[in-house]
Amino acid sequence: MTTVPEWSEKPYNRLTQRVMVVDDDPITATMLASSLKKEGYEVETYKDGESALKRLFEPNSPRLVLLDWVMPGMDGLEVVKVLRQKEVKPPHYVIMLTSKRDMTDIINALETGADDFIPKPFDPGELRARLNVGKRMISLNVDLLTQTEKANMLADYLASYDTTTGLPNRAYMKEKIQSCINERIPFILMLVNIDRFRRINQALGVERGDQLLKWFGKRLEEVFKEDNAAVGRVYADEFAVLVMNAHDPEVIHQEAERVKEAAKELPSDLAGYPFTLSIGVVYYSGKEADITSEDIANRVDIAVKKAKAKGGNHIEIHDEETEKEIQERFLIARELAQAIESNSLTCFLQPKVDRERRIRGAEALCRWIHPERGFISPGVFIPVAEETNLIPELDYWILRQVCQVLAKIDNPQISLSSNLSPRTFHNTDIVNMVKSILAETGANPERLILEVTEALVIEDVEEGITTMKELNSIGIRFSIDDFGTGYSSLKYLQRLPISEIKIDRGFLLDIPDNRSNMALVEAIIGIAQAMNLKIVAEGIETEEQARLLDEKADVLHQCFLFGKPMPIEEFLKLL
Repeated sequence: MTTVPEWSEKPYNRLTQRVMVVDDDPITATMLASSLKKEGYEVETYKDGESALKRLFEPNSPRLVLLDWVMPGMDGLEVVKVLRQKEVKPPHYVIMLTSKRDMTDIINALETGADDFIPKPFDPGELRARLNVGKRMISLNVDLLTQTEKANMLADYLASYDTTTGLPNRAYMKEKIQSCINERIPFILMLVNIDRFRRINQALGVERGDQLLKWFGKRLEEVFKEDNAAVGRVYADEFAVLVMNAHDPEVIHQEAERVKEAAKELPSDLAGYPFTLSIGVVYYSGKEADITSEDIANRVDIAVKKAKAKGGNHIEIHDEETEKEIQERFLIARELAQAIESNSLTCFLQPKVDRERRIRGAEALCRWIHPERGFISPGVFIPVAEETNLIPELDYWILRQVCQVLAKIDNPQISLSSNLSPRTFHNTDIVNMVKSILAETGANPERLILEVTEALVIEDVEEGITTMKELNSIGIRFSIDDFGTGYSSLKYLQRLPISEIKIDRGFLLDIPDNRSNMALVEAIIGIAQAMNLKIVAEGIETEEQARLLDEKADVLHQCFLFGKPMPIEEFLKLL
């Protein structure tokens, strides 16, 4: 970080109480020194320009300079010219001593870099006044430089440190990791994710959430206070712990347990809320060549995602299997981007049927038939799209296919639905993009259903409600996918412009024999009817189950029993 120079610390009056006198005339120099000392100044005298200039370039030289214009060798004007060629902070205030009166000479001297003039022989009162002007200018320069340096320090701090916790940020930690790699220092890097922090933050409020982050960051620093460790906050709910000089990879589990130890003994005002950690760990031996901090970051990020995928509160260590997975995901991401751009994906439609088994709509599903790999499961490429920020492009590609099909279907009773991921919904200009696709394809927005998850809405309730209402105002309807698996509050659901809920297939397993599932399904149907919402049941396996649901409500069925996902042309023929 930038350090504050000595001159910037107040009081800086010594800078303005020292004067350099440069004059080859001993009588003038003696008289000036005597007069200045009476005024309380410290005085340094020099007889020639060369020796004076050498002293002026020293860090602690006087900043007030009385400089004779005409001297043998290097004259005063040459001294000023050389002095101004090099940046000195704060700059010297140079008053020329001269018997010259011609305006051309004065202008020339000012252009060269002199600040003021005093005629020979000098008047003590005028000398005092002109030096006072110089003192004020030096003081102003010091203040300006001080504020500039402090601003630079703040900029350096903000570039390297997190303002909430005061810990090093992602950029700092990345630089630290790269430094270890460059010096071949073995290390253990742990990425620590606070499970469900967004929900904790919403429950506590932002201010209390920040207090939790500060507390946990401080606890990590206390646990890893040795010199060979660094702790940073690298994302909203993620901390990084770097343990350097870790020559023994066998201590990985021990270090991860120390992280968990830091999460214990929550402050009393935060107790009662679930506080668990998902920890991803990567080990660098110091021997691996051609690796960067970005590679390490990708590895540990994959590891922490695997820990979270297990339900949270897990430790996942990067290994060879994980590395193969990373390489595979990289290839899939690259080829998926090419497939989207070349329009070589396929849109399938799975019918939704009513109690009479008439088609009332369909859900769009993306299928990828790779020219070399063959069929690639959505369970493989969809997560990759979400991690690599390809998901908005994929969502919009599918939406465009859906709208093109809608424009071809004349039946006003047929609606088509398309899924939106949280990243597409929250991090893109979703409203304008949807409007643009509708205008491009000529599709009727009133027959378009956008399927979103409960978690998507809860991620930012107010923003979600605003966006959904704006799209609903042009006729678009919304469906809550996998209803009952999230953490929705009925208070929020009542505010959402939704027209449909989809019962998750997990609740429909083994009904009616599974009483617990049956009770949940009946409760969901009751909620839907009370809110005047349509119901879609996913994954029904038997006619008996379908009839059971039909007896309880007007249900649309989306399942293999009544129609597998099929290519668009096949669906249109079926209609």
